[in-house]
Formats: sequence, structure tokens, C-alpha cells
Amino acid sequence: MGANSRHLAHELIVAAFKKSGLTKAEVAKRLGWKDRSRISKLLNVPANITVETLGELLFVIDGSEPNYSQNWPCRAQHGNGGHPEWLKVPGATTTTSTSPAKVFYSQEAKAKITRTSEAAL
Repeated sequence: MGANSRHLAHELIVAAFKKSGLTKAEVAKRLGWKDRSRISKLLNVPANITVETLGELLFVIDGSEPNYSQNWPCRAQHGNGGHPEWLKVPGATTTTSTSPAKVFYSQEAKAKITRTSEAAL
């Protein structure tokens, strides 16, 4: 999931930079960075940057700040018609709509989950 977060942050930075009309040198100067190659690297490849760096970059580029929210990608249906194999519970079925996936368990599946949970204790 880390790679996805890096890509999302990279998309925010690149979109803000393209809309701003600033040069890499101007962004570097606003950040107090002497070497604009750091800006080039951040714009060319998704990097593992800190939250602070992301916020600083967006602010000096266009005055914005990142907006954080949660997403549950494993709750959505996958192309194979269900959850990833490691997330499946025998006897469970899923349905989806515009809201996150809902999981329905048969009585047999519920009993198995209960037995497994109790055995773990």
C-alpha cells in the first residue's frame, strides 16, 4: 500500500506544479533549496517523502495543503468477483453498491469463525 500512497502524493505535487506555471528553480528558491535537481526528482518519480515535505511543496507551489482521508480498497469488489484470497472467509458472500462491500456469512461460516476465534484464545 505504500507505493499507492507515494503515487497519490506524487500526483498531487505534479498537478499543483503544472497548474502553477512556476519553474523548478522558482519552487526550489521558495523552499530554500539551492539545488533544483531535488525538485526535478520529486516531479519525475514518486518518492518516499515525509508528510512535512509534501505539505511544504504544495504550499510553496500554490498555497494549498494536502487533504487526508481514508479509503478501504479491500472492501471493494475485485476483478475476480470477490475479495483477495487472503481476505476470504469460507461460506461468505459479498455484495457491493456505491457504498463499501458488505459481507454476509452463512450460519456455517459464522460457526466456523466463532470456533476459530475461541480456539485462538
